[in-house]
Amino acid sequence: MKNATSTAGTSDKLVDPFGMPYTDGVDPLGDKDGYVLAGHDIFGDNQQTGLRSYLGFTSSTWCYSVDGNGRVEQHEPSGVQVLGDVELLRAAFAGGDGSARLVLLVTPELAAARGRAIWVQTQVLDSDPELDLMVYVVWNPSPGGVDPWPSPFPGLAPDDRITEYWDSGQVAAQWFASDIGSGTVAYDAYYLFGPEARWDDELPAVLSTAVGDDFLSGITLRRALEALFPSLG
Repeated sequence: MKNATSTAGTSDKLVDPFGMPYTDGVDPLGDKDGYVLAGHDIFGDNQQTGLRSYLGFTSSTWCYSVDGNGRVEQHEPSGVQVLGDVELLRAAFAGGDGSARLVLLVTPELAAARGRAIWVQTQVLDSDPELDLMVYVVWNPSPGGVDPWPSPFPGLAPDDRITEYWDSGQVAAQWFASDIGSGTVAYDAYYLFGPEARWDDELPAVLSTAVGDDFLSGITLRRALEALFPSLG
């Protein structure tokens, strides 16, 4: 069971899986207390080295289970859809006709990118429950990112205005890059559309977009949203 209080060297945390004893505060350092999912000290070696992490983040909120062998499983969030074809995103976009729409392409292993998605929810949507903005968050892990990565990624808090996708194949990333002309794959980017936008054979003209550092800073996105929704200013 996950906890951070079992003291190393006591009956709470006596020996490691290999029969080696844990030690509590013995020179030079002693073993780390607790059984935690990130930064767990699995080896009884009188040191806090070689820590084991079973999750990608030091903190997370979702549903996990642990079997008798200590294997941690992250259960699939019901609100996150696996994006196998861009048509799934196109259909959701069409369902938002009449509302402003914001597409976020987010690399989940990058804290600044995750933070930008969280900012949209907490500082934009949560600030006005009536804000007429539909947000489509596409979590697209980079091929060079954490491996293995939880699939799908546990995303944002439930909000009827947010639709989330897991895009490990970079389906949306490649499509947007080719359509907008921003490279072969679009990582960490946003695309803001007005309520009149219609996504037919081609993506409609964007009101505002930014990729990379411009997206991560949030300045361009904040100004674009304030221009579209003066109440946010």
